[in-house]
Amino acid sequence: SLLEYIRELTSHLLRSLRTQQQTGFGINLKIHGDPILLNVNDLVPAGLIINELVTNALKYAFPNGRTGEIEVVASAGPDGGWQLTVSDNGVGFPGDVDFHNTTSLGLQLVNVLVSQLDGRVTLDGSNGTRVVMQFPAQTRFPI
Repeated sequence: SLLEYIRELTSHLLRSLRTQQQTGFGINLKIHGDPILLNVNDLVPAGLIINELVTNALKYAFPNGRTGEIEVVASAGPDGGWQLTVSDNGVGFPGDVDFHNTTSLGLQLVNVLVSQLDGRVTLDGSNGTRVVMQFPAQTRFPI
């Protein structure tokens, strides 16, 4: 399921950061949600999106050894679609950066992949960073 994939992916990301930079020990990962099954053509872009957003949170949300939490939630929508939320309680997203029109290749990739899955993405950087992506039913297998 998508949740199992998210748990494994984020665990590897956190372990890699701790090994490379000797940081990230005060960062707690919370992964939860509904048992969502995606076909492989949609699971790959979803994994790339999660990888980029969680990596950004690990690298930038908690500077100078700051502690905090990153949360990834995958939830089923009432219309058969699904939603993915990646949030942190770190320093927040820079107010002068337009998430949808940015020079950051990673954020450009997130926007392209969300679009590829016919999704919509919103960002709230007012209290940490919260990225919410909503996807239609055709990308999900019913359970």
